[in-house]
Amino acid sequence: MHKKIYNVIKEQYLQKKGHLSILWYPKISTQEDLNREISRACWYLNPISHKLENIHFLVDLSVNIEDFQVPIYADTSIQSIYINLYSKFSFNSKKFKVYDVVFNWKNIYEGKRHFQKKFFNIDFKLNQFEANHMLTLSKLLLEKKERKENKKKLISHLTLLKQEKYNDVYLIGSGPTLDVSKMKHDSLIIICNSVVKDIELLKKISPKIIVATDAVFHSGYSKYAASFRKALILAFDTFSELYFYVPIRDYNVYISNLPKVYKKRIIAINTSNKKKYNFDILKKSYIRSTSNVLTFFMLPLAGTLCKNITLTGFDGKEKSDKDIFWRYNSKTQFHESMKYTVMAHAAFYKVDYDLYYKNHCNELSEMIQKMRKEEINFCYSGDTNISVLQLMRQV
Repeated sequence: MHKKIYNVIKEQYLQKKGHLSILWYPKISTQEDLNREISRACWYLNPISHKLENIHFLVDLSVNIEDFQVPIYADTSIQSIYINLYSKFSFNSKKFKVYDVVFNWKNIYEGKRHFQKKFFNIDFKLNQFEANHMLTLSKLLLEKKERKENKKKLISHLTLLKQEKYNDVYLIGSGPTLDVSKMKHDSLIIICNSVVKDIELLKKISPKIIVATDAVFHSGYSKYAASFRKALILAFDTFSELYFYVPIRDYNVYISNLPKVYKKRIIAINTSNKKKYNFDILKKSYIRSTSNVLTFFMLPLAGTLCKNITLTGFDGKEKSDKDIFWRYNSKTQFHESMKYTVMAHAAFYKVDYDLYYKNHCNELSEMIQKMRKEEINFCYSGDTNISVLQLMRQV
């Protein structure tokens, strides 16, 4: 987000002594749209509800507010959130004149004058990044004290792990050829995403870190994301030394919706899409944003902690796989809930899968090349379709 836009929202926030007014625009005229948009408002604004004065909805008179129901594809906890936030909501068929921020849910504009204040494009049918945009305000209003405490947790935990002087870091993805048969008992294990589902695997490997970076699959409001969070709680309860690393964008959502007892084990990292790759987070506490969890979080964390990195479960896909991002391991994926992400985040799937895959492979190759220049060694366990990883396979 541009610094100018951030300053506009910050100024409004300070002027109003911590109470912003949100406008949901344009007018909602169907029950289906109302159910979805109230659910999204509940999930993404609940973490900062104490900083909001009102959440205004333009609603057609034909729509009954009392008929609100959480959609079948959404996290069922939204019902209780709605009850708690109800006093913040206001519904009207006419335009509200007083508001600080606009959430534009249908990508309709009435000229620049109408949006003199900051607006977020959250059209779930057209905007591939609507989930990211939904999280932005929560990130902007994260308190300085909270940021400082989080950075302290980050440095403290990474320092502790580095002092253990692990011989190698094992990065585990959710691909079907995941292979831990050659893993050493004293390796530092970092898992990602839905790997957390396979609790039997986790009991064998005792991971120290889990990372999740996707605004749709992990911090989102769908039942798929809810399944991920449920599995995460089980992993927290099973492994007392497991820590959860997330982008700073998602921090407020997790802190607000996971049991408070886990807060000390949830750590956020500042991200930037403008800065260079960073492979030592202890020196500079940020990482460069990328579109994949391996390049985004796992490699920078591994490079920070050790000079030897082994990867497994990053299969990629075959050339014939035109309509998927990756191939997944049946034990490490919430297949039964995947349909709910399509219903909740339709635009996310309007992507050129092959182009995305090509860009990821190029970025991964570039990062590994740069890390090797810093004397970081790599090997790969199992099979993979990604050429740069094939070159480092164990014999």
